[in-house]
Amino acid sequence: MTYHGGMECRHFSKSLHRFSLLLVVLVLAGFFATRTAARGAEIPFDLERWHVVRSAHFEILSNAEIERSAEIATRLEAFRAVLSHLGPSLELRSPAPLSIIAFRDGESFGPFKTRPDQRGSQILGQFLQHSDGNYLTLDAGSRQAGAFAVVYHEYVHFLTRHNFVGVPLWFHEGLAEYYSTFRLEGGAAVVGEAVPRHVRWLRSHGDFDLQEVLNADQRSETYHEPGKVGAFYGVSWLLVHYLLSGDLERLEKVADLFLRLEAGEEPTEAFEEVFEVRVSTLEEELREYAARLQGGSEELPSARIPLSRLADPEVAGSRSSPPAETLFRLGDLLAHMGRADAAESFFHVALEHDASLPDLAAGLAFVRSQQGRAEEATLLFREAVQLGSARAMTYLQLGRHLLAYEQAGADRVNEGLAALRRSVELFPDYGEAWALLGRAHLQVSGDEERGIDALRRARKLLPNRVELIAFEAFLEARRGERDTGERLISHLLAPRWDPLKVTEARDEMERQYLLGSARRALAAGETERGLELFDEAISWTRDTSVRRQMEAELLDLQSRAGL
Repeated sequence: MTYHGGMECRHFSKSLHRFSLLLVVLVLAGFFATRTAARGAEIPFDLERWHVVRSAHFEILSNAEIERSAEIATRLEAFRAVLSHLGPSLELRSPAPLSIIAFRDGESFGPFKTRPDQRGSQILGQFLQHSDGNYLTLDAGSRQAGAFAVVYHEYVHFLTRHNFVGVPLWFHEGLAEYYSTFRLEGGAAVVGEAVPRHVRWLRSHGDFDLQEVLNADQRSETYHEPGKVGAFYGVSWLLVHYLLSGDLERLEKVADLFLRLEAGEEPTEAFEEVFEVRVSTLEEELREYAARLQGGSEELPSARIPLSRLADPEVAGSRSSPPAETLFRLGDLLAHMGRADAAESFFHVALEHDASLPDLAAGLAFVRSQQGRAEEATLLFREAVQLGSARAMTYLQLGRHLLAYEQAGADRVNEGLAALRRSVELFPDYGEAWALLGRAHLQVSGDEERGIDALRRARKLLPNRVELIAFEAFLEARRGERDTGERLISHLLAPRWDPLKVTEARDEMERQYLLGSARRALAAGETERGLELFDEAISWTRDTSVRRQMEAELLDLQSRAGL
């Protein structure tokens, strides 16, 4: 979502010397193209302005004045503290790295926007989500009211998506809009003020279908069609505002609702019990609430939370950002925006400042992987590791890259597993790394327990990643716990997944069970029984390439058994 101002391991054995030569070749080969690309991407050559400001939960790279960067960090800390009221008994986890870049003005921000500003509309903030991590970028120079609305809106999504399950779409979007008006005033955090575009819609549309909004999901026309999306967001915001209207105790009831939904309670029943209102009578009350806006007043009750009730949002400190680090982080942003060529130009210029920075090798490796140049990417990822990269994302990317090969050999798989383990050592809450680590154990035999443990950690950090339940069921079945796998599919997966996919998951679980049984029989010397089970597992295999690999393995096993 974009806000528009004016409205909304195996170490690689090459030496550091050889790596330096490689970098020199890269720099020289692309020197003139780099300069051209750099100008096109508007690399900020006033690199001495850049600094890093740190607070308890955030780190901000910025070329604005340090005081302004510190103000933004303080505001984000206060906002996060306010969101803690969504779950007072829960820790708000961030299961992926969050990179924040605050540009001093619109001109500096311009080259890093997902799309150019439109006439009469200026992009002031963006929140980019990626499986590697998330990127929050904003125009620090803007003082417009609501300039950071997109930041607040998307940060609510980010936290609720990764901390709670079963949240209805209307509540998900309405809550994000409710908090998007966050501001600090007179020693208090203020949330729940009127959102002008929703007020305008409600004034011009006196009629709405509440049930249609309540029933909407990601596939609904209500959520996607241009003529209906205004109603969905406007009514969702109004409903959440009505439920939370100015009462801090009611605001904190959101936590109770989320916990009930996570426990599997039926959404409507949970909703009615928590907020003590029947959905059947809610539409009439909501229309009366909306009528307050019809007379031209935008006054609705808002919630004021004294800052004394929040954690101390003070900034921890600041430091200057070396040119190579600044250029790397800007290039990394561009790479995750899908602009590989522009990212590469930043990395090349950064190499001229400091060719020993490990992250630059990792950044170039990620670009090469995007360009389909897999072997170059492998070499560069390994060089980043050899140079001592301490960035969790580097090891996640390396592990994913090595394990992506359909016929990855044992050495490559083991190197990928080691990289992912290093990733979670560096960032213990890295949900994607735990997910990849758990799934990777399906590519190796034995040690299913470690894979199951990784998937359980991943499911806790990424509660809406339903496929992780299936992977856990597969590993349970392969270690002989087919009943446990079936319970996972029946109780956790089936209620949340497409029936056809559930059927396919059960077939795969049976295949994994047969595979595990076959390997245990072979290990116990029961050769004939083991080969029979292995052959039966092949019959459950849908993927033709995997089937061919298994058939070749069976022939090898039969040959060694003298059959």
